[in-house]
Amino acid sequence: MPEATTGNVALAPGATARVNPFLARRSDYAWFTSLRDAGLQAANTNQPLLIAYERRLSRDASQLEPLLESLEVHRRVADMVPCRLTVWDAWSDPYDGPFGMLHLPAIILVWPDGQSDILQRPVSIDPIVRFVEDARARFDSRSA
Repeated sequence: MPEATTGNVALAPGATARVNPFLARRSDYAWFTSLRDAGLQAANTNQPLLIAYERRLSRDASQLEPLLESLEVHRRVADMVPCRLTVWDAWSDPYDGPFGMLHLPAIILVWPDGQSDILQRPVSIDPIVRFVEDARARFDSRSA
């Protein structure tokens, strides 16, 4: 019978599991619901801004939330100020807002230099991960 493991630590059978504090267990966001407040926080801390746009009374939230809550995505956006914005018209597609015409749901990254990157209608974790990594690389090259 194999030994129980938690993280990198092997435990004897029947032993109480020890939680490795260096492994993320949940991805919790302290969502702002105001673009103004989130923008002020991002500017004051010189952090990028993560905006999740969704339509009210649609499946946007139920589709987007598990993608953003995944550890793969959360690890890449944990240093960003999160803002969740809801468009109240569920049939507004495309939505014309402060970032132009968007097909919702959408993820927008606003960098400290004022540039933004937009991903519309994400369908899985992998495109979001690539989007964040590519956008971060573009920002890093502008900042160098």
